[in-house]
This record gives sequence, C-alpha cells and structure tokens, in this order.
Amino acid sequence: MAPYKCHVLGCQTISNISIPSSTRMHRFPKELERCGEWVRLSGNVELLEIPSSNLQHRRVCALDFDEKMYFNKYKIILRVNAVPNTNLPDPLTAEVMSRFPVVMSSPVSLDENLGTGSQSRKGKRSATPATIETNSCKKAKPNAEECVETPIKRTTKASLGRQVGLQRKDRTPRKGALLKLCQEKHLEAQQVRRRLTYAVKKAKALSSRFKSSGDVESSHFTLPSERTLNSILQEIKLEPGVSPVFLKIFEKKTFNWVQKDKVGVLAFDEVSADAHLSYNHLMDRIDGYEDFGSRGRTHLKANHVLVFRVRLLNSEIDYPVAFYPVNGTCPKETLAILIEDVTKRMQDIDIKILASVSDQGPTNRGAITILRAKCPQEECDSVYNPRCALVGFSTLAEELEKLTSDLNYETGKIAQWRHIIEFFKLDEGICKLSKLKYAQLCPLGRNKMRVSLAAQIFSETNFKGMTTFHSLSAGKHLQDAMQTTELLLSVDRLFDAVNGPSRKDIPKPETRCRVTSESYHHTYWREMVKIMKKWFYTRKDTGEVHIPPCLSGFIDNLRGLGRIWNTIKKLGIEDLNLRDLNQDSLENYFGQIRATCGSTDNFSIPQFVAGIKTVLVQKISANIRGSNCSEADATNPAVPKLGVATPNGVAAISFGVAMSCLGSHRVAAGCGRSPT
Repeated sequence: MAPYKCHVLGCQTISNISIPSSTRMHRFPKELERCGEWVRLSGNVELLEIPSSNLQHRRVCALDFDEKMYFNKYKIILRVNAVPNTNLPDPLTAEVMSRFPVVMSSPVSLDENLGTGSQSRKGKRSATPATIETNSCKKAKPNAEECVETPIKRTTKASLGRQVGLQRKDRTPRKGALLKLCQEKHLEAQQVRRRLTYAVKKAKALSSRFKSSGDVESSHFTLPSERTLNSILQEIKLEPGVSPVFLKIFEKKTFNWVQKDKVGVLAFDEVSADAHLSYNHLMDRIDGYEDFGSRGRTHLKANHVLVFRVRLLNSEIDYPVAFYPVNGTCPKETLAILIEDVTKRMQDIDIKILASVSDQGPTNRGAITILRAKCPQEECDSVYNPRCALVGFSTLAEELEKLTSDLNYETGKIAQWRHIIEFFKLDEGICKLSKLKYAQLCPLGRNKMRVSLAAQIFSETNFKGMTTFHSLSAGKHLQDAMQTTELLLSVDRLFDAVNGPSRKDIPKPETRCRVTSESYHHTYWREMVKIMKKWFYTRKDTGEVHIPPCLSGFIDNLRGLGRIWNTIKKLGIEDLNLRDLNQDSLENYFGQIRATCGSTDNFSIPQFVAGIKTVLVQKISANIRGSNCSEADATNPAVPKLGVATPNGVAAISFGVAMSCLGSHRVAAGCGRSPT
C-alpha cells in the first residue's frame, strides 16, 4: 500500500494504511465550498493547481484537527462541517484563493482498480499513458478476466505474465501493474501454504483423537483422575472476605521467620465481572450478590470483584488474601473498613503491612483520606490538600495531552504538548530518531491510563532527538521547545528513581537500581519534593492555575518511599526493589484467572472463584518438581498431600473440573430471591 502525505504546508507527516499505528489521514471533502475552505486553511498554494475532481485524493493528517472536530471520543470520524484548526500555517489570502476552483474541461474518470487515468479496457491505449499516483486511495486489483484465479506455481516474471495473457514484448505500464499484482498474490499464497512441523502435526492428530486435553495428557503421563481433583478442590473453601486458606499459606511459609522477612505491602484493585445470579448447591445459597464477607451482603448484583494481595518485601511470597464481589466501585467508607479488616488479619499472623498500593480512583483516595484521619499527625503530612493521596504517572502526560493546559515546572519555564507534536512531524518525515506513534500522541480509551505510553513520551530518547533537531537546524526547528525537552529529561529521571530494575529493561546502573543506604535515591527524592512543589498547570483559555491530584500525589509518594525505607532499614533490610511497590503482580494474577476461563471474555463470580482455586493448586503443585511423592511438609496445609509426576512437575487442572466442584448453576434474571 502506497504511503499518503499530509498536504498542509510545512507538515511532514507520512502515513500508511497497512500500518495500524500510523497517523490517521482524512480526505479533502467532496463539496466544493468545504474543499476550498480546507485548501485555504492548509496554506498550500500547490493545491490550487490540482483539478478539483482530484482534490478528493489529497489528505490532511489527524494531528491538524482538534478533539471538537470529531464525531465522538474515538477520533475516527470527522463531523459534517469539520475543518483543520490546529498546528496550521498562515491561511491563503482571498486574492490567491480567487484561482479556486480549477475544474477540468474534460474530466477524466479514475480507474478504480489501477488508480490511473482510465481509458476503456477494450479500446486503444493512448500514446502517453497516465501516470500512477503514489498516494492513490484505492489498491490496484485486476478483474477476473485479466488475472486467473488458479494457484501460481512459479515465481518468475515470465510465467506470471503468461498466466494473465501478457507477452514479454508487449508490456505497458498498465500490464506491468498487473504483473506486480500477480507477484503479490503469489507471495500471499506462499505464506498461507507453509509446511507444518512434525510436532504440530502430532499435536493436531492427538487433539482430534481425544475429547479433551486432560485425556491426551493422561494417556502419556501419570495424572490424577477427575475424582481426585474434585476432592482436592472441595477441600479448598473460598468465600468472600479474608480467606483462611491463604492465611494458612502465609503462616506456613513464614513459620520461624525473623521480623524483617514479615513486612510487606497491601495492593488492591477491582476487576470487571459478569453480573448474574447462580445457585451453589454445595453451600445452598445464591451467588452473584454484592458480598462483604463478615460485614454482610446487599441486594445488588455484583459486576466487579475487589481483590486484596499481599507482597512481602524481603522474599518472593506474593499471594491474594481476600476478595469481595461488589457492585460498581466500593464506597470509600466501606473500602476503608475492608482495608482495616485485612490489615488486622495479617497482623494476627505476625505480618506487618507498611503501605497500600492502588490506583488514583476517587473512592481509593477517599478511603485513604479516612484512614489518614485516624493516624497521628506525625505519621503523614499531605501537600496542597489532604484528598490527594495516590498518584498515576500517566496523568502527568494526560494533562498536557488535552492541549488546554501548560505545565509551569520552574520559574519562567513552560512545557507544552504542541512541541512534542512538532517533533513527531519532523521525526516521522525525516529520519525517525524516536519511537513515537500516533497512539502515544492521541491516546484513546484505556491507553490514557497506560504508564508505558507516558514513559515513552517522557524519555531520554525524545530529549536527545529534539535537541538534535534544534542544534542541526541552527535553531530554526523547535525554536521554543527547549524548555519542554528539559521537562522530558527530568520526568525520565524521576520515573527511574521510583522504579526498580527489571530483567527486560535496558541496564541503567546509575539511575534504575535497588535502593540502598548509599544509593542516590534519598537525596534525589528530597530534591524532587522541593522542585515539584513549584509545579502547576495553567489553562490556556482562562489563565487559571490548577494543581491536579497527580502532582500532589507524586509528592506524597516520594515522601512515603522515604518513610518505608527508614522503617525497613531499622528491621535490618539492606536493599529494596521499588518494583515490589506496584500493581503488576495483581494485574498478572487477573490474567492467570482469565486464562483458566477458556474462551469466556468476562467471567462470573463462580468462575472467578474456580479460577482462584485452579491457580492456587497449580502453583502449589509446582513445588514438588522432581519427585513422585511429596514430603510431609512440602504441600499446602489447606489441601490434602498429593504427589503428581508430570514432565514439568505441574498438575494442570481444567476449568470444567473446578466449576463442577463449585456446583454452580445459572439463575435466570428475576428468578433469584434477594437476600434478607
């Protein structure tokens, strides 16, 4: 597919429809009046020399349109009277626009298949054939009578030409295009007809012979029967609230441990679920209502599950401890009570919770505010206002992406989002120094909350790219963008200072490292607290100064990291990986549960409980690797002792077995009785 170029004067954006991440392009409108307005706003005099019938094949990139010009928030379809209104040059004057429109006296229709000036297919060809435009809007496709549909067996140009009736001596541009299409069709056929390996063929044969994957594995390995698995899962009783099963696991794992190994953080988040009622014949009750465990139930159907997970800082122990089916989001008063309940139950088994990890939702901030009010004043000090307790790194970029506010980060220094867009246009059309994409500049839906996209914008790579363009052009490009580049580098270093090293990350031993007594983190955190106190946003239209929750929340987090380090240092912990203080393990846990539900996109409450059991037993069985029988204290105290010999030591439990142990049956809407 040929690339398309934006025809706004000075815009270097080039897009390709075959690449989903490329910048979206919009055609010039068919209406002559609107088309003239687009030409005037583009500032491109060359468009006046193009016939009006061909202007429909010229395009303007989406970076030149504001959010208000789109039909909805997804920024795909423009409104009826939409015109370019952002990042535009000086419009054409009325004197220059007097040359518009230019209409051809004898308009030439475009061939839909080849994108060239069309002559009749059966008539004579003109002496000077029309040229093929590079940014034609439609892909060339031969008709049925011109290109045979039989499989192409040879790859030479001569054989391909003979199959479509072309001779070597008679090759015009039109027939050359057909020949190229035949080559593309042959390449596509080769990709589809790839050979299968012996392992893939054997797997397909086994899957077609047996009814389920369990039958296939049991025919080759020693696996427990379905009845044995049912008896195991029935012993694991999971109900809403703090689970005694996981408390026993923590108590068993941390037996005879010193106090420094028994400190951790509490992470909690909500995951979406299907709202419906089901009858549990084992428990003789109806599941699917909002349930807060020992705090009681309500008559509302649960469409989310609130999960609490504890991560020990000086070990690899990381398990969920409680779950609550809730309707929508949990109220802040109830959430504060649940956090206290979970913390007290962990203290009963001698595990100390140092901090909580969550997103910056309004209910989470409200619950933290309630808990802060119960703490002594010296334990926490807020910034700007006490409601801002949590932080989202992506919100720093989201405030600038709205194009309605500028960030004032130092005295006289202002960062603007339009500078990043200007750099993207230059970079995309010249040498591609950075990895910026359209999804990062104009995020939609859940992409607005992705930390990875925000981190790719506020990166050292973009800082070096913008500085390079500015220096090589002697200050002609990105003239007033150097203040924005300084912010990119500052936020990149700040992001490294609050995130520990990962196996897949590029090594940064000086900035992205574990926290120790001699590391730079302690001095840097104190300096950034003083600097970020001076940050504020200014609205462009009104000049109003506002401070979003992300700024004050980030300052609170920097201070909280210092308090956590001082606490664990007194206990004897010598280093801290800051990646333990995030929600990655909880999000991965949700993915493991969804993987046990097969093709179900949105699991129900019984399916969620069955997924917890399946993941639990699989994780426990992985510890008996290399033996046929487990030792007396090698298994989970909550399940019977069972040794399973498999190639990798993991006993896979199907989701259907877990569901049969729950004994859940769907209840039609309106048939279930509300709890009293």
